[in-house]
Amino acid sequence: MRIINDNKLSISKEMITEVDKVLSNFTNKQNMILNDYEYQSLLVHLLIAIERIKLGKFINSDHWGHSETYLVESKVLAKDLEKKLNVKFPKQEIYYIQLHLIAAGKKRTNKIATDLGKNTLLHGYLKDFGYDKQLYEGLLLHINSSLNRWKLGVSITNPYKDSIIQKYSYAFEAAVNLKKLYEQKYHTKINDDETAYLALHFEAFLERRRASNNIIQAVIVCSTGLGTSQLLAARIKREFSNVKVKEILSYNEYLKFDAKNIDLIISTIELDEGVIPTIYVSPVVSTEELKNKIRMAINDKSELTDDNLLFNSLISERNILISKVDSWEKAIRMLGNLLEKNNVLQKGSIESAIKREHLSFTSFKNISTPHANPKYVNESQIGVLKLEKPVVWGEQLVSVVFFIAFKGDVPQAKLDEIYDRFWDVLSNEKLIKKIILSGSSKSISNLLKGK
Repeated sequence: MRIINDNKLSISKEMITEVDKVLSNFTNKQNMILNDYEYQSLLVHLLIAIERIKLGKFINSDHWGHSETYLVESKVLAKDLEKKLNVKFPKQEIYYIQLHLIAAGKKRTNKIATDLGKNTLLHGYLKDFGYDKQLYEGLLLHINSSLNRWKLGVSITNPYKDSIIQKYSYAFEAAVNLKKLYEQKYHTKINDDETAYLALHFEAFLERRRASNNIIQAVIVCSTGLGTSQLLAARIKREFSNVKVKEILSYNEYLKFDAKNIDLIISTIELDEGVIPTIYVSPVVSTEELKNKIRMAINDKSELTDDNLLFNSLISERNILISKVDSWEKAIRMLGNLLEKNNVLQKGSIESAIKREHLSFTSFKNISTPHANPKYVNESQIGVLKLEKPVVWGEQLVSVVFFIAFKGDVPQAKLDEIYDRFWDVLSNEKLIKKIILSGSSKSISNLLKGK
């Protein structure tokens, strides 16, 4: 049974069990205090490190190894794993283990942890963004551990950084804004690897919120509320993860039931017509028929939109340029000036976008996606600049610039649809190549709109 798969990495359940035992024994013997988050992070790192070592792929760590803190303990843990698994940990891998132990080891008395316990900085930011208990506690634990590393001037590598920045751009933007607050407060620097880890917490929260928003609250009504209706409820629970059966009601119970928070009624008997979508099924309805009826009712209720139409409404030929510049700053200014001229943006948006780039470049592969602060946006649009010659943008050579201008009142559900479609565009290498070869704003507009 394979549990973790990533290209050439494949970690078995047996390996996870063995490493977990070694780590658990180590923490007990060394009296190490690791919370659940820190323990799991170290366990995952060790599993990946072991597989990398087996493949002969080692991390680059020329600047590590200058601290003696927990170095002895790190060597002990490496030695325990070597004995158990017949592998050899090179010194750079031992230093990487050391980083995890440093992050956890000082938190009980570290002033940063004490300050963090007041929660004012994190809570203030999340209050505006939106959060649940899981996001708040997850970020609290993550930042608590990470700040110890950052204060020591060390950082861990995130092998999925580029994918996170590209695919979860909205979550990464939230992480960038949060890390800026901590950089200012603690006079430290947080790189994109660390920021991408923060973004995963935000993306998980967004996924939970999407799932919660899509939950259909349903009741089942039958003559008695017993027997086959219970079987029907079990089938719905098994087949439809987004349908939650709140109650199973007899007809008499239904007549007295307050259905103000109910989205769907599933009934095996005829009911008087009401305002809540209602489907009628046999107690032994086929799974396919049940699926079709529920889908139809859900679609009628949810007023689904076509994400292609929504995205296409943000693309206009008048906001597309083909030109030549010699720096990324000039690219932002040129495209920003066009959007200001077309009343998409207000004065101040260009400097805001340039300032944002200094926090973390939005470039990846041959694309860049600078943002305008929503307070400077008059009309939600995406401006496009195709460069006749690529420019250096961070660590990339960029040929196409997408200037994202979204107003602050765009509902989250619509943002999700827009970013889903936008990701499809950005990850379509053939489409991007066609845009690079295009000779007119009209042709670029047509390509982006799928024409």
